[in-house]
Amino acid sequence: MKTIRYFFTTLMTLVFTLSIAQSSKSTDFKPLHIVICVPNVQEAAEWYIDKLDFESYQRFDVPTKGLSAQLLKKGDFELMLMKSDGSKSLPLSRKSTFTDLNVEGVKRIAFEVDDLDEFITNLQGKSVEVDVTPRLFEDKENQVSFKWAIIKDNNGNLLEFVEREKSSQKDIENFLGGWSKAWSPKENAANFDKESLRDFYVQSEELVAFDFTDSSQTTVIKGAENHHMFWEPFMRQFNYWTFTPDLGSLTIHTLTQETASISMYVDNYGRLADGTIIQAKAHVTLVLVKENNDWKIIHENIWGPVKE
Repeated sequence: MKTIRYFFTTLMTLVFTLSIAQSSKSTDFKPLHIVICVPNVQEAAEWYIDKLDFESYQRFDVPTKGLSAQLLKKGDFELMLMKSDGSKSLPLSRKSTFTDLNVEGVKRIAFEVDDLDEFITNLQGKSVEVDVTPRLFEDKENQVSFKWAIIKDNNGNLLEFVEREKSSQKDIENFLGGWSKAWSPKENAANFDKESLRDFYVQSEELVAFDFTDSSQTTVIKGAENHHMFWEPFMRQFNYWTFTPDLGSLTIHTLTQETASISMYVDNYGRLADGTIIQAKAHVTLVLVKENNDWKIIHENIWGPVKE
C-alpha cells in the first residue's frame, strides 16, 4: 500500500518557499490532530492500525470526566480516538456522505494518495466499507479537477481520500510553447509590447531574472515590471526575432503540484534594422510556480551564446 501523504512537497519546494516566504510568526501553525469519538477505543484503534497502517502512540485517561483516549500516528499526523462514558451513537445521517453534508459543521478528514483506484482496491481487499467509489470531480470553469472517494471506519465515520491532478511534462511543454510564442514576434519585433509577457511571469517583486542582452553584458533584473520594461526596448531594435526552445534538451529537475524547475537550450534568431543577423544558442533555467492553476516564471536565467 502506498504511503498516505499529508503534505505534498519536495526539497526544492521547501528551499524555494523558505527563500521567498514572508509570514508573521504570530499566525504560524500546523495541523496536529483530529479527535474522533468512538464507542470502544481499543476496537477503533485496532481498525485504524490494521486497515490504514496507523501506529499506536500514546494512551491516557481522564477519570473525573469519564474520558479515555488513544493517540495514533501516521507520519506527522495524529489521530485521537476518544471514548466518553454515556456517549450517544453516531446518527445515521452522519454515516452517509451526502446526507451528512445537509447538516452544518465540521464533517470529515481528507487524506491525499498517489493512486486512488489502487488504494481503494487494497482497502476493499481488507473488507473496508466504501461509501463513495473513486470518481472524478471537474469544474472546468474554475480549473479544478481531482479524484475522490469516501470510506467508513468500523463505527461509520466517514474518511475521504483524494488523488489530486498531477502536473505533467506535457503541461510544462504547453507552457513553454506559449512563453516562446510571446518572445517570438517575428516581423513585428519593432513593435514588441511588454504586455505580451505578463501571462507568463509572476507579477510581483519576487521575480528575479539573470538574463543576457549580448555577449558582453549580463543583467540582474528584480521585479516583473522592471523585467518587462527592460526587454521591450531591447526587442524593438529588431525587425525580426524568434525564440525557439529545444524541447529535446528539456530537463525537468523537480515537478510538484505547485513548483517546477527546468533547464533547456533555446535558439535565438534576429535581424536588426541594418540587416545584421543575430543568431545564437542560449541555455535557460527556469523556476515555475502555480498561480490560479497556471504556471508562472518566478526565476529566470538565460545565458548565451552557448557553444558545445
